[in-house]
Amino acid sequence: MALLRSIFCSLAATVVLVTLILLWDALPIPRSPPQTPQPSDELLIPKSPPQASQPSGGLPIPRSPSSQHTPSQPTPSKDVTISLPVNPGCVSRRVSKYKPVETGLVYHHPSVVQYVKLTNSNSSVSLSFMDYMAMMSAYKFVKPERIIIHTYTDIVGKYWELTQNWSNISVQMNKVGRIDKLSGKHVDYIEHHADYLKLSGLLEFGGVVSDFDVIIVNGTKLRHMHRISECVLSQERDLLNIGFESCVRNSPFIRAWLDGYDKDYRSDSWSFNGAVYSRNILEKNRSTCYNVYVVNGIASDPMYYQYSFWLKKGGVKWKYKVAAHYFNKELKKLNESVLDADHALGEMLRFVVKA
Repeated sequence: MALLRSIFCSLAATVVLVTLILLWDALPIPRSPPQTPQPSDELLIPKSPPQASQPSGGLPIPRSPSSQHTPSQPTPSKDVTISLPVNPGCVSRRVSKYKPVETGLVYHHPSVVQYVKLTNSNSSVSLSFMDYMAMMSAYKFVKPERIIIHTYTDIVGKYWELTQNWSNISVQMNKVGRIDKLSGKHVDYIEHHADYLKLSGLLEFGGVVSDFDVIIVNGTKLRHMHRISECVLSQERDLLNIGFESCVRNSPFIRAWLDGYDKDYRSDSWSFNGAVYSRNILEKNRSTCYNVYVVNGIASDPMYYQYSFWLKKGGVKWKYKVAAHYFNKELKKLNESVLDADHALGEMLRFVVKA
C-alpha cells in the first residue's frame, strides 16, 4: 500500500511540473517595440557611399588631416535647394533649407568672376550704373583676385574707370571674336553667343560667371557651397538658369553642357541649350555623377515676370539669398538715384555700397 501511495505521489508531482512548464512557455514575454526609422530630411544617403571618381584636372583636393576644420555655418535659408547630385543613379539629396553635406573632398573654385558684355555694333560699349553695382557686389562679397569682362569691343566710360581704381583686384576686358554658327546652325540671338562665352569662360578659367543683372549678397554662404561642390548652379522653376554659375576649372559638368552647343544647338529655341539641355544632363544621365549644388532663390522668388516686387518696400526677401537675379531691362536702366529709393532694390543696393 505504501508503494502504491509513493508511485501516485511521484506521478502527481510529474503532472504538476509539466503543467507549470507549459504555463510558463505560454506566458507573454515583454519585448522592446521595433525601432521605427525617424523621418529625416537627410534623404537617401547610403551609410557607405561609393567612392567618387577623381575628376580630371585635379579639381577636388582631398582634405589633408592637418587642414581639417569645420567651416562656419551660414545663416539657414528657406529658399535654397540642394541637389547632390540630381541624376537617379547617384547619391541624392534634396532639401528645402540650407544643410550642407560634407563629402570629404574640398573643391577649389578659382578666384575670378566673369561677365559678358556684347553689342551688335562695332562701337565701344560702356557700363551702366546697375552694371557697376553688379560688379561691386562681386568685388565686395566674392573678393576675387580678378574680374574678366568678355566683349567684342572696348569698354569705356565713368563706371569702367571706377573699377580700375579698386584695390587688390585686376579688372580686365577680354576681347573675343563674333561667331556666326554653332553646331553648323546660324546663331540667331546674340544672347546665345553670350551664353556660349559664359560656359567657355567657366571651362577655361573657372570661378563665378554672372549676368550684369545679378547682385551677390552673401559671399560666406557662396564660398561654403564652393568647398563642397564641383559647380554651384541657379535654378529657375524646373530648369537651370545660365545667369549665375560658379565652377571649378575644367568642370566635367560644364564640359558636358558646352557639348550641347557643339552637337545639338537649337537656334530656334531661346532656352533649350541654356536651360533645358543642362537640366537634362543632371536628370537623365544615369552613367555619370556630377557633384553640383543647385540653388533655388537666385533666379526665382520673384520670377522674372514679377519684377515689380523689387519696387515695393519689403517686396523681396533678398537677405536670405546668395545672390539675386532681378532680370528686368527697365530696372537695368536705373541710375544712382535708386540708392535713395525706399523699396527692396534700393535697400539691397545700399547694403552692397555699405559692405
